[in-house]
Amino acid sequence: MTPPGVPTMHPELQDEILQLRARSARFACLSYRLSDLEDVLRFIKSGLLKATPAAIAQYRTERLQLINQIQAMLLASRAA
Repeated sequence: MTPPGVPTMHPELQDEILQLRARSARFACLSYRLSDLEDVLRFIKSGLLKATPAAIAQYRTERLQLINQIQAMLLASRAA
């Protein structure tokens, strides 16, 4: 329910906004996956990563851990 004094949005616009947000989320997910694949291929070509499922899984685990550490540091710096 819309609070008094706040203009309501046309339902078609609300639906379009929700669809755009969903597309944006899918694009972000695909963009991350593409970036991951590009990194894996680049490291395999350069010889820094073996082209085995175990080596690729370990790389992805380490990459995710690093991303999580960076996010935690950013959150901590914002809270300070």
